[in-house]
Amino acid sequence: MRIIDSAYLNEFIQSIENEIPKLIVEFDFSESNGGFDYLTKASAVYSSNIEGNSVDLNSYMNYELNKTKFI
Repeated sequence: MRIIDSAYLNEFIQSIENEIPKLIVEFDFSESNGGFDYLTKASAVYSSNIEGNSVDLNSYMNYELNKTKFI
């Protein structure tokens, strides 16, 4: 898998220099910064699709929003 063309890699590395560790340390992983809840749920749905489950993301998210009605 190619994420970036190697022709641009050196230019990218020069533009950020040695900031990667600093950027990782300063990154806000908290839920208050948009949260990863949706991304985690979407990832789980798509992963289950690969395993043969036919549920789609829209159906799952509708269930999540309305599950209090089904209790």
